[in-house]
Amino acid sequence: MTSHPPVGFLLPPQDIQHHLASGIREPIRKPHPQQRRSLNEWICFLVTRGNIQLLDEIDGIELRHQIEPGSIHIIPPNTWQQSIVDFPIGSHFAWFHFSSSDNWQWLQQQSALDQVDKHLKQGHQDQWLIPYTCDISPRFEDYLEMHQELMHISERWSRSDAGADAILKHFLFRLHQDFSRQLVEQAQPKSNNSDERHARQAQWLIREHYQQLDSLSAVAAELQLDPAYVARCCKNALGQSVGDMILEQRIRAAQQLLKNDQYNLKEIAYHCGFSSLNYFCRRFKQRTGQTPKTWRQQR
Repeated sequence: MTSHPPVGFLLPPQDIQHHLASGIREPIRKPHPQQRRSLNEWICFLVTRGNIQLLDEIDGIELRHQIEPGSIHIIPPNTWQQSIVDFPIGSHFAWFHFSSSDNWQWLQQQSALDQVDKHLKQGHQDQWLIPYTCDISPRFEDYLEMHQELMHISERWSRSDAGADAILKHFLFRLHQDFSRQLVEQAQPKSNNSDERHARQAQWLIREHYQQLDSLSAVAAELQLDPAYVARCCKNALGQSVGDMILEQRIRAAQQLLKNDQYNLKEIAYHCGFSSLNYFCRRFKQRTGQTPKTWRQQR
């Protein structure tokens, strides 16, 4: 790792991730210190009230953080960490630990952006981006609900229950979505090349919500922009119309599902946002030169 601080981490989603422990910390009678420690597992903090100040030591480099309410802070295995100031009375944060394979990477800003671009171009993700520190306040209640479910399963059944692992993976998936979107939004200052920035936002939005978004006007409404302007941005910056981008993403998603024989064609058409099986088959053949059935047989 270089002297530049990371912005996040890269995790292969196919690797097994296990929930290990979760809880709430809320100092009531006296401030609570965290002694210097290093664990062979991922540690996550979700701050709900007050500020917590942490010192991370990565490859001999000290990184100081003030984690504010509505934010998440994640450190990887074998990273030294301690509180700079004792967690104050009245502060409140949720925490959980999880394990993964050793196949993960540190990411700096440009590397993270390159990964987002790769996912956008491929139409699917083969890696999960999770942040080092990130503002997740718009969806913070959703994350807290998932955390409460983790605690509930741990207390009632087992901290390594399969249900807890499933919730953990959904948590990381949603975090990947929010972090990727923030990276796209921050890639270009608003005063610099805003057309390309808006085109990338439309591209990301379509990739994540292709089932529901079925038109230029729907995408523009989500972005709170004029449809004609969004159409021009996408055509100029990406060389595609919004309609083509939606169809392309739906066809890519369908090809992934066609690899699994447990789904019939009608189920795939519905899942990918097509209005009918006939329409799905017609558009799939126009795009690939084969019917979905033939494509599945020859894969």
